[in-house]
This record gives sequence, C-alpha cells and structure tokens, in this order.
Amino acid sequence: MMYMVIVGGGKVGSNLAKILTAHKHQVAVIEADPDHCKKVAQSTSALVIQGDGTEIKYLEDANTGAADILVAVTGSDEDNLVACQLAKAAFGVKKVIARVNNPLNDPVFQSLKIDVIFDSTLILAKLIHEGLGIQDLINLTPIAKGKLRVLETTICNRQIEDKPLIDLGLIKKGILVVSVVRDDEVFIPHGATKLKAGDQITVVLSPEAEPELMEILTTCKTD
Repeated sequence: MMYMVIVGGGKVGSNLAKILTAHKHQVAVIEADPDHCKKVAQSTSALVIQGDGTEIKYLEDANTGAADILVAVTGSDEDNLVACQLAKAAFGVKKVIARVNNPLNDPVFQSLKIDVIFDSTLILAKLIHEGLGIQDLINLTPIAKGKLRVLETTICNRQIEDKPLIDLGLIKKGILVVSVVRDDEVFIPHGATKLKAGDQITVVLSPEAEPELMEILTTCKTD
C-alpha cells in the first residue's frame, strides 16, 4: 500500500483518486475549488484538502513528506510543475508525476527531471493519427522502463459478457486487469468477475500483448 498526494481534484484527479482508493492506497487530494472538493469527498475515501497545491501550507496539510508519489493533474502546466518541484525539493518525495496540458511544455518538464509526464493531448493525437475509435486503447504511461504499459480501454465485445475473467485466458497472455469502472462505480476484479460491454478497464500488459487485448475485449461483436 502506498501513500499518494494528488494535486488537482477535477475529472482526472477525482477518477485517479477513485481508482487508487479502490486499490486500498492512502490518498490525499488538494483542490482549490470547493465544489470539486465536495465531489471527491463524496465519491472516495481520500483525504480532501481545499487549497492551492502550489503552496507549502497545503502540501504540509496533506503530509506530503510521507508521500511515496505526488501526482499533479491540474489544468495549469505551471501549477503542475511548481507542485512537483516543491514535492521534491521541500518534502523529499522520490517520485513525481505531472500532467502536461500543452505539448510545447514537454521539454521544460523533462529538463526539470519530472519522473513521469502524462500528456493527454499527445495521447489524443496518437489516437486520431492511428485511426482508433473511442473503444480503443489509451496509453496512460509506460512502466518498468517501457517493458510494461498501463492502458485503459472500453469493453465493446458482448460475446465475453457471460464468461468469468479467468476463462478469457488474459493472464496467460500477459494481460492483467487491475480495475473496472462501471456506472461510476470503481472496483477491483477477480477471477469470477464478468465484464460487460461499456465497462472501462485499466490493464497492465506488455506492448506485444496489445493486439490480443484489442481482439478479445474491444472487437465490436454483437452476436
């Protein structure tokens, strides 16, 4: 179990908090908007702090010095960069992850040694460039030096709905389903879990296994 601080409680931050708390991680969310704070508090077990995640005071309130990871996912690249720098310099956080809203800012984040950069614009551009549909894979971030990937995809294939997860043979193919979002509920699946069309799943897999995942889970078959 890890302790993670999330700066930014909008859509990205709140969904991340849901997944992490569902996995039994301890999470603190720092968010300036009171309405967003209320939504995060109602939908997760995370500690919610209303304030500016670029200020030392609120990072202290979140006990950032004890965090294993800080993730900055606000809509401001400047705020995300400052939060990550403060986490490392002032609190000694070993790993920081930043959302980059403007791809032109990527070199700045890289030059300042941000450990992981999540560029949603480039991911969207990749989807469009490769001609992928809305049911296709979204690459969240590489891990294990690129040997594994964390991906999100939406289930489209109705032929798998009555089959337990263990019967799909995903583990043998090097594909691990780590979370499922269904009707705004987040849960961790087990071998007997039956996926449904429309489920949004997060998986860990090797790059070589992506085509098989696409074929098994997202091929749009209705009969």
